[in-house]
Amino acid sequence: MDEEAQVARRVGLGLSRTDSIANDTSGELFLAFSTAAPEGYARLASANGMLTGRNTESGSPMSRILDAVAEATEEAVWNALLETPTVRGVDGHILAGFRD
Repeated sequence: MDEEAQVARRVGLGLSRTDSIANDTSGELFLAFSTAAPEGYARLASANGMLTGRNTESGSPMSRILDAVAEATEEAVWNALLETPTVRGVDGHILAGFRD
């Protein structure tokens, strides 16, 4: 489904809001999947204007979903960074976390 690909690509925008640089060695992996039955999804999406292109003053329903994906990704990155505890590594190396 094309909508799933759009959602997966939008994750990169959320990462870019946190100044992440997604290069070939950065390790980011985006995975998108749906558990909806294809015929049920098409019926739901059509009823909500996602496939017909109907727009409202605030944009299409798909635009709101894509915005939410970018915002949720950005928030997940910040939450992960701010909740990271102090870790101790090899040879006594210490990386102080924000939480401690």
